Amino acid sequence: MRNYFDAPVKLRKDDVEGYCIAKVFTVLDERFIGWLLCYGDKIEIIAPNGLRDYFAGLIKNNILTEEV
Repeated sequence: MRNYFDAPVKLRKDDVEGYCIAKVFTVLDERFIGWLLCYGDKIEIIAPNGLRDYFAGLIKNNILTEEV
């Protein structure tokens, strides 16, 4: 996972479960949301609630799961 922001990122990798948890401290702007969209349905937004709900709606409507 690359850090494209001038903000701190705390990354924790779980080799047993095969996933990473990243805490990103940045503003919620178009650049950040675009970065998240690059990961499609391969990520889970934990917080903030508004961002999590936004991505859940995209997945529910198959916007992030359709192949391009």
